[in-house]
Amino acid sequence: MEKNFLTAGLIVLFTSAVFGFGGPDQDFNVPHTVIDVSKKQAVDQTVKPATKIDAYIYAGDKYFKAGNFNAALKYYFYVTKIAPTNVKAWKKTAFCYYQLKKHNYAYYCFQKVLKYDPADKDAADFMDFYKTIMSNSASVREKREMFDPLWRSAICPGFGQFYNKQYLKGVLYGAAFFGALGLTFYEASDEKAKYSKYVTANENQEIAFDEAQSSWNSALIWGIIAGVAYGVNVYDACANYNSDEARGLSVEIRGKSVYLAASMGW
Repeated sequence: MEKNFLTAGLIVLFTSAVFGFGGPDQDFNVPHTVIDVSKKQAVDQTVKPATKIDAYIYAGDKYFKAGNFNAALKYYFYVTKIAPTNVKAWKKTAFCYYQLKKHNYAYYCFQKVLKYDPADKDAADFMDFYKTIMSNSASVREKREMFDPLWRSAICPGFGQFYNKQYLKGVLYGAAFFGALGLTFYEASDEKAKYSKYVTANENQEIAFDEAQSSWNSALIWGIIAGVAYGVNVYDACANYNSDEARGLSVEIRGKSVYLAASMGW
């Protein structure tokens, strides 16, 4: 019974191995913490903004000029909630995100600016910049050769999948192969012990022989499974040597520099 459970578990594991820049992820429907701009430390009382919106933008400008972009962002972003078509607030929010290097948020905000004011030159320039970066990232490709994952999987099943950045598949192939191989050796050793018992038995030789034969059959089955796992593992590594995961390079903007970043895949 235990052997049957082990067999079923490894087969399921092996089968799983074989078959198995839009808007920002931040919820823009939930506003940042509302800050009471009536407090003396938030707004310079020598200047009296004409409206509540002007007061929030003025407070944000103070923090922006001081380099406190997180604080400025709270004011600007709140204006976009109470006045969704306020182009100035969206643009200033975008500038804050840009300074904070949260470029996917900045991209989203510049889209909003152009939605309400298509002629805004600053937003158009930034959108062209981001589109250029995205276009370049789409064309970046790492040179790959089929032989590289092939020899890795040939030496150690699953290693080629790790090279292709398909980590889960690598774990499953490795577990399937080494698990089946281990059970093959176990059953072979068990068959040898049972056969020796059969040879020296004075009675019930037929039962002893059947037990030895059963262990031999199990060893043969597990050996076949290990061989199939090994072969499919090598084929899969070669077939996916140039997959999206293997070529999973993207471009990130950090300050005024552009960096390559690798992605992880199944």
